[in-house]
Amino acid sequence: MAIALFSCEGNTRLERNLQNHSSEDVYVVHKAWDYSSVPPDTVSIAAGETYLLGVNDILGGNSTPWDPASFIDTLFVTSAAGALCTKD
Repeated sequence: MAIALFSCEGNTRLERNLQNHSSEDVYVVHKAWDYSSVPPDTVSIAAGETYLLGVNDILGGNSTPWDPASFIDTLFVTSAAGALCTKD
């Protein structure tokens, strides 16, 4: 006789997105803690688009959301006009 036991703890998927709600393209320089050995990425995000900055998958449920600043190491957002935003 054989008995099989199965268990599933679930998964928590954290996605960090940047939405460009402006009327012009923005340029983003970002770097995630998980990829500290990789140089920062520089990408252009068109007006109205959303860009996926990164994803973390955590085994098991997580009822406490992570602070985005704990995931994103570097984040600079600039417009063609020179306006600049950085992470807090």
